[in-house]
Amino acid sequence: MPSVVIDAQVIVGFATESGGHHHQLSGSPTGLLDLITASRVPVCLDNEMRLESEWRRGCDPDWFDDWFLSFASNANVAYVPLDNCRALLRYLRTQCQFPRSADAVVVATAVSAAVKYESCVVVTEDLDFYEPKAKGLGAATRQAYFRGAMVGSVQSYLKKKVAVVVKAVAMY
Repeated sequence: MPSVVIDAQVIVGFATESGGHHHQLSGSPTGLLDLITASRVPVCLDNEMRLESEWRRGCDPDWFDDWFLSFASNANVAYVPLDNCRALLRYLRTQCQFPRSADAVVVATAVSAAVKYESCVVVTEDLDFYEPKAKGLGAATRQAYFRGAMVGSVQSYLKKKVAVVVKAVAMY
């Protein structure tokens, strides 16, 4: 069964949408989380709680605590050990210009989840997970990656080497 890792900006978009405000995501994070919860797909977080901390950082703490308690009791949340995947991250940095950032935790969690569950989908709209070199190319290019019309170097390498598929909210 495939698993899923959700990037922090999707959770922030969900918090924004829950508050009745507009977000910049390609689709509804509420619909995404409802689908993931209903399907019982394992939602993987690292056992060091670094990804959960990233989720929390972008949200009101009281809102997050209430939401996360509810989400964890209704969704199939699974904690996996962080894979250090140094060689993979080094390749992504040197060959694809993947940044040294908290995004490494998302990759490491997804790699561990893919090993445990045979594959993993990372839901993100961070261009670094698609093609970091395309950051300055504008909204049309960005949307082409999110719609699947273009495939980036990071996205392609993760799928080929470690069974991690990168998808935007609207494409999940």
